Amino acid sequence: MKLEVIKKSQICRDIKIEVSKEALKDIKDKVLARISQKVVIPGFRKGKAPLGLIERNYPDLTKEEVLKEAVPFYCNQVLKQENLEVVNIPRIKDVVYKEERLSFVAEVELRPQVNIDNSLYRSINVKKKPLEVREEEWEKFIEEVKEKISQVLSKEKEDISEDFLAKWLGYSDKDELKKAFYSEIYLNKVVQRKREIDKQIIDVLLSKVKFEIPKSLVEEQKRGIFTSQLEELRRRGIPEEEINKHHQEISKKAESLATDQVKLFYILEEIAKKEKLNYNKDNLYEVVIGFILSKTL
Repeated sequence: MKLEVIKKSQICRDIKIEVSKEALKDIKDKVLARISQKVVIPGFRKGKAPLGLIERNYPDLTKEEVLKEAVPFYCNQVLKQENLEVVNIPRIKDVVYKEERLSFVAEVELRPQVNIDNSLYRSINVKKKPLEVREEEWEKFIEEVKEKISQVLSKEKEDISEDFLAKWLGYSDKDELKKAFYSEIYLNKVVQRKREIDKQIIDVLLSKVKFEIPKSLVEEQKRGIFTSQLEELRRRGIPEEEINKHHQEISKKAESLATDQVKLFYILEEIAKKEKLNYNKDNLYEVVIGFILSKTL
């Protein structure tokens, strides 16, 4: 077997593979033996006809089956031999099977090498907003609830006391309701602030760490995001005609989001490996972001 690995970019390779007649013999004989069990050759029982006769009677089927078996076999063999870690199924092109010799090209994308200094993610300047629940937020809430109840009861808002409102909502009195409101709003703000802090970290990582991103993974991720966004618009009752007008815009946003997601995955994975963190695919984000926060806050 002959091969040539052509570097097209940091992660893209074209692998030219040539397989000799002698190297193909075992695969070809196995294919012909399998075919002989399925076809009928006059004068022979199934499986007993000479392999050469099988090939002469079924040349197209023989070629098809040899290619099906030989191409992935030799492609995988080369990837292992060359220690190439691919992120996608190889795209096979330029296949030539002539005079019992095989040649083809496997186009692959390799796992990107991510170089990141630990000083980058250990020294991110994270800004935290102070958490507080303002009195005007409580007052706005009370007014909104009174408005709804007044419509139900056909009463003026001014005639609805806060104690009545509290009992309507399942609380003993307005003080208990206010405590519950403050607790809920505070927790909501904690969650929102955590999202904002995470975004600060992610923005730094995405902007500062540079490497080539596998296009095939981005395209795969994009398709899922694009489909989900279209389904969400349909669930919201947006007419199909209106959705079609914005297909290109939705597609571009989906591609941008997919690019960031794929890039972030490789960055977080590299940090986890550098810091020897225990993680799996499902908790990678939580583990790495938590580690960074422990070093920056």
